Amino acid sequence: MDANTVNAAAAIAAIGDVGGRCGRAGRHSRGRLRGCRRSRLLSALDGDERMAGHHRVLAVRAHLLEKTGDTAGAYEHLRRAAKFTASIAARRYLESRAGRVAARRPD
Repeated sequence: MDANTVNAAAAIAAIGDVGGRCGRAGRHSRGRLRGCRRSRLLSALDGDERMAGHHRVLAVRAHLLEKTGDTAGAYEHLRRAAKFTASIAARRYLESRAGRVAARRPD
């Protein structure tokens, strides 16, 4: 996988849709279909050793976890993403997002 694949994962998180099918889906199951597509792409990224621990993949997964209500998982992935980036600006942004997610976590 290359940077284009990582960018595709980020785009999926942002807009929630790409081509392809994941089972049968009708008008009322669009969300499930998008989730399946996202999951399939992230699974492909997980299987690529070059992407292991890549901060963008971790940040995309955090975003998707947050959208599903898993704030604890989102927080952990954001913290890991911040740890793996070499960019100080990206680290600050990811840590800031992690702080916002942590503030919304149920106790």
